[in-house]
Amino acid sequence: MSRSVTNRKLPPPHLLQRIANNSSQADFQASFGVVRGTVLSYLEQAGLDFASFDDILDFGCGVGRFMFAFEEHLRPGQKIRGCEVHEECARWCRENIDFAETALSSISPPLPYEGREFDLVYALSVFTHLRLDMQFLWAWEIHRVLRPGGILFATIHGPTFFPLFHSYREQAKAYEMYGIGEEGVFSYLVFPSQEANDQGQVQVASAHSPAAMDEQFAGFEVVKRFPLSGLAGGQDLYILRKPEHGRAIALPIGRETEPVTQTRPGAGAVELRFRLDGHERFVVYPRVQPLGMYQVEFRAEIEADGRKLAEGVLLPRHARAFGECHYDKFAVEVPPHVGEATVRLTSRVVDPAAVPKGVKPTVEWCFPNLV
Repeated sequence: MSRSVTNRKLPPPHLLQRIANNSSQADFQASFGVVRGTVLSYLEQAGLDFASFDDILDFGCGVGRFMFAFEEHLRPGQKIRGCEVHEECARWCRENIDFAETALSSISPPLPYEGREFDLVYALSVFTHLRLDMQFLWAWEIHRVLRPGGILFATIHGPTFFPLFHSYREQAKAYEMYGIGEEGVFSYLVFPSQEANDQGQVQVASAHSPAAMDEQFAGFEVVKRFPLSGLAGGQDLYILRKPEHGRAIALPIGRETEPVTQTRPGAGAVELRFRLDGHERFVVYPRVQPLGMYQVEFRAEIEADGRKLAEGVLLPRHARAFGECHYDKFAVEVPPHVGEATVRLTSRVVDPAAVPKGVKPTVEWCFPNLV
């Protein structure tokens, strides 16, 4: 398919400044060949061929750099679509990029696409601008729109960015760092701005350790990781695959975008309903508040059709002082089942005398899902 981008209208400088911190149209156009060559090289190193993908989504397309970069490289029948949360950028793409469809998306899932629509999702420096709960929600949503065997090509700020974030903490209006499971670390930074919603925007920055990425993208298979890649100023590149079984990640029925449920240890159970399709493992990330040196035991019971499918208990090895900055990982293996199931979550303080007087601990059951 032969096309030329030479005479195409280019985005206005103010939009280029917004998405790239560089208002030069000449630099924007000159980047097309670099982007194309770099992406093709990384795909090849992972044993993948760009020509093998029929339907491609540029997730967080900005003003179309990736789409322009591959305009002349598309084979007959190969399609690129874009989605973008910033209204002016999405409108500019719709009005000026005639070879690709662009949709305005919400900052929260779902995307305006059916399940299993894409073979490749390209997400350059998108997961670098979201808080932790949004990270999980969008990982699950991309899993939904990928076909079995489909590829996610995504960059993130890796652990080398943690010291940089820390150095900017005094200038930020929010600076946070979380532990996830036994080894994961996630850092989050927000700079002051005039935006009504800063999620997905450049004033938000987030970084992951590899173990945090493993938790967030547990429903994917890692094809290859490129630390300090040649993309987006040295971000880590992950090439991930949706498993061939194609089974969707199961989220709580009716509460798919509400990942946190709170309860007090020793109180009644939190009940969540799921639709199972042979899922193998239930995972939830309990977070105990407030900060304190005491142990909390977590328990899960999973029932379906009036019988118990599985149960599990998690007791941290030591009294912990992590509080709201740490998410424990609680996983329970589940035997094959097709149909609805109920998960009951309970907790208890192991030694109530260890809890400081006047403190009433709470447990947040975060990001519950089945993979």
